Amino acid sequence: KRLPYRYGMAVRGAFRSLIRTEVVSIVHPSAAVFFVTTLGFIPLISRAQLNASFSSHTPHRIRRSMGDRPTKPSEEDVVTEHPKPSVKFTEEELREKLTEEEYRVTQQQGTERAFTGKYVTVSEDGVFNCVVCGNELFKTDKKFDSGTGWPSFSDVAEKGTVTKVIDESHGMERTEVVCTKCGAHLGHVFPDGPGPSGLRYCINSASLKFHPNMKKDKD
Repeated sequence: KRLPYRYGMAVRGAFRSLIRTEVVSIVHPSAAVFFVTTLGFIPLISRAQLNASFSSHTPHRIRRSMGDRPTKPSEEDVVTEHPKPSVKFTEEELREKLTEEEYRVTQQQGTERAFTGKYVTVSEDGVFNCVVCGNELFKTDKKFDSGTGWPSFSDVAEKGTVTKVIDESHGMERTEVVCTKCGAHLGHVFPDGPGPSGLRYCINSASLKFHPNMKKDKD
């Protein structure tokens, strides 16, 4: 049985406030949908709005207001299947080469906890390579502070270095980013970034290896 309309409106406002203040960002979207469905408020808060609120782990300072932002980038360069890697490693080689966290993130599509990655605040001039195969992925000049707790980039180092793949896991539709060379999972990309591309590559530090540009000594 549905609660009276005035109570529904009150809960609607409270629930939206929770989403905006990131309190609900720790709840899995499926659980949130179940919660709303159980109370009978689905007509008041749509599934699309819920999914949008979880589209990138946590909101960040440059994102557009809730309700008018897309949840995925343009599909023109997004594929449905992971590319066949040109560089392959055996399971034994990967276990020996990577730390436990690097393996979990790159090989099992894991996500490191926000603000725990070693490259979140790095601003030194340099390049970010794939931790698995060494493929050059991003450069510091495209890195920006998104406030999300993960290294964020507005563009890749060179076109074709990463591949965008449709990701429908965890009850959401997102765009996964993988290394084109070895297929390692890097993170996700969202259409709310700065610069001409309008993209925000939200990348796990565990999938990267930073190489600072060495300044040559003057003669």
